[in-house]
Amino acid sequence: MTAATNKAEAYNGFSAWTPVRQPGCDRRERPGRAGKSVKWNSLLCNLIVFHTAIDMMEVIRQLVAEGWQVTAEDRPSSRPT
Repeated sequence: MTAATNKAEAYNGFSAWTPVRQPGCDRRERPGRAGKSVKWNSLLCNLIVFHTAIDMMEVIRQLVAEGWQVTAEDRPSSRPT
């Protein structure tokens, strides 16, 4: 339970780091835009996470091509340590 809560809180903190807002637009003026902003922010966060995973796999492939041995312990894991 704690691990799942920590993951959710970490994602929420990351999501707060990447706010999607239109400059000069106050959410109180247009309530319907708040939901769209949350959806766009979620999409942006998911794209960043996906792109990071692709970048990591490219680096791992390059290391393997250079002769490095990459084991499961070397790779980042989603489990807390």
